[in-house]
Amino acid sequence: MAFYYRRLASTVAGRGGGVVVILIALATALSISVNLQERALRMGSAKAADRFDMVIGAPGSETQLVLSSVFLQPSALTLIPAQVLYEVQKNPLVAWAAPVAFGDFYKGMPIVGTNAALVTDGGKRPLLAGRVFNDGFEAVVGAGTGLSIGSTFSPVHGQVGEEWAHAHAEVRYTVVGVLPADGSAWDKAILVPVNAVWRVHGIHAPGDHDD
Repeated sequence: MAFYYRRLASTVAGRGGGVVVILIALATALSISVNLQERALRMGSAKAADRFDMVIGAPGSETQLVLSSVFLQPSALTLIPAQVLYEVQKNPLVAWAAPVAFGDFYKGMPIVGTNAALVTDGGKRPLLAGRVFNDGFEAVVGAGTGLSIGSTFSPVHGQVGEEWAHAHAEVRYTVVGVLPADGSAWDKAILVPVNAVWRVHGIHAPGDHDD
């Protein structure tokens, strides 16, 4: 009986040691995973920020301006006159400048009204497939959107679930280009001509839209 007791205690102790080893292994794996994810997040954030030498917006929170325009965090920003963009584009010290107009989404992914310069980083970034949009209802999508060339979709103003959200069912964008993945929030962005965004919201000519 005493021998059996000692053997049982040894077995329990052995199992306890095994559990400790497993817990240590899990903790180590979790720590490594968190560090890798944090590193990937930093690298993705750095890649996204590297594309923007300067961000211009209305007076307000500088942090929110960067979070919204660079990292595509949804937020209501104060608009600035379109004339500011035109003046910046004319400046001989500026290689290229692009507008970013937000408000519409597709399946929770932001639709960004902009121009060809932002799509190609001023001609330095080739597309993964297809071509840059023209001034019609065409789109260039990030590699993580799940959309491909020829896909069509209608935008939703606001995000699904928001009280004031509504669909623009009469509008259909067609995907004509796909951007290469860079590990940033822009992998799930949908880029369209800013003029198209204005027309979707009832503005028929850029001159009619001051913001």
